[in-house]
Amino acid sequence: MITPEPHSGQETPLSQPQNDPLGALRQLFPDWYIEHDTVLARWRAMRHQPLALREVKAGARYLILRASPERLGAALARQREITCTPHAGRAAAP
Repeated sequence: MITPEPHSGQETPLSQPQNDPLGALRQLFPDWYIEHDTVLARWRAMRHQPLALREVKAGARYLILRASPERLGAALARQREITCTPHAGRAAAP
């Protein structure tokens, strides 16, 4: 299960098993196109926008593949930290 973000103090939708993991990931990470390949049992996320050179140098990825929605969510959270993308529903700092 995905754990709450350390700074949020709230559970993420993925920590609630009755929710749809694909829908929850798409809601949490709107800057990504996210899909689940049921044949290969892979979860894939691709950015909607190309990366800036500074983001690539910082370790940001355009495509992420993982075996579970929890692992994909964790990888996307790390990418958010690298690119300093604000959480969905939160305004960016001035």
